[in-house]
Amino acid sequence: MMNHIYKFRLISMTMLCLLLSCTPDPVEEAKVEMQKEYHAYFDNTISMIEQYNWVLSIDIYDYWYPEGTTVIEFVNDLETGIRGCRQLSKEISTIDIDDEWVISAKQELRQVLKEKSEELVSLANNPTSIFGIVSGMMMLFADDDVKKEEAKVLEEIVTALSSLQNSLRSKMNISNDIVRMREDIIRNKRLNKEQFIEINHSILTMARDSFLNHFQGWKGVESYFDQKTDYLKDSMYINNMYQFFHASSEAMVKLKKHNLYDEQTTQMYIGFYAAPNAYCDPVDKATDDVITIYKGNGFIIDFYSNALDGEGELYWNVYSCQENNGDLTLALKKSFLYGKNNYSVSIKTPDEKHIGEKYIYKSLSCGENSYAGIHTSDKGEKYAKVWVKTENDKWFLQDLYLCQEVIDYLVSNKWRDK
Repeated sequence: MMNHIYKFRLISMTMLCLLLSCTPDPVEEAKVEMQKEYHAYFDNTISMIEQYNWVLSIDIYDYWYPEGTTVIEFVNDLETGIRGCRQLSKEISTIDIDDEWVISAKQELRQVLKEKSEELVSLANNPTSIFGIVSGMMMLFADDDVKKEEAKVLEEIVTALSSLQNSLRSKMNISNDIVRMREDIIRNKRLNKEQFIEINHSILTMARDSFLNHFQGWKGVESYFDQKTDYLKDSMYINNMYQFFHASSEAMVKLKKHNLYDEQTTQMYIGFYAAPNAYCDPVDKATDDVITIYKGNGFIIDFYSNALDGEGELYWNVYSCQENNGDLTLALKKSFLYGKNNYSVSIKTPDEKHIGEKYIYKSLSCGENSYAGIHTSDKGEKYAKVWVKTENDKWFLQDLYLCQEVIDYLVSNKWRDK
């Protein structure tokens, strides 16, 4: 009898070992997938970088006048400016990317160059106009100052070129390809934090090795790759839904320590504008402008961004919040405004005329709407702002962690002040 028991245990253990050995390792699966699919994700961006890196490195003085050229030298040599504008326009015309922002920026730069070259041609054909320019300057400055006054690059050309460079830079960002690959690879896998970190590291290592090998003749390739991808090394695991996003570890710890963020109880809403007598009607989430609302412990943040392809502005409002019979009373405590450039931000001065105003949001039971507040505009028009409950918004959290001043303000508890 005992022999049968031992045999049964041995067979059971053998079967279990065989079963475990047959269970696929998600990390090893991911490594095979990333090697197999690498070209599908990265070849297009690498091709664009090969073709259009020259646009990012354009020195406008190569098409204008050398730095230090005086106004007197400028008016005596208009042909250099005419020739430079035409040459740059001709080179820019070779950019062939099917992207609305790139196409628009390219057309804008070419239009500016066309207008400026035509203005220079007009000046060249009208010596009286040139004499007027020089005479006007001599009335403003002493003769020696006129001789030293530099002919600056026209601001319209600099701005239009910068816009084109930014539009191309956003399309040539290798980090976007890494994120897409990572999200596709982990989408159907159940991972723990350690497995995700290993997969993330493997993708970054593979991409870096391949990228540096492909562009080994490019002097700044290492710094370019690291600058574009460093933020991906600090991707954070946020909950058991296996969502991951970039956030400063220090900021995450700070918010949790002060009871300002809890992934299990966080409430997120999307805010829509509607007519005050129709706020229970269905809302078209696909077409209406939306505001993201984060309901924390005693505070509310609403957030709006017009940043397309990583470029634009971020708007934040922080409110204190009190609940009464299910309704919410909000008091606007602080506003923040940022300019965003891919994964970096710069703080700006917001319009704070509404600081201190209070808003009441009524709890709703109609449809999926959760709250609605009735507002009156400066012109006396009334409208409703409706909140619809939604899932955790990792993109909201990504932008929040870029904005250190917002986090510092929340941690300071100043929003609790009366």
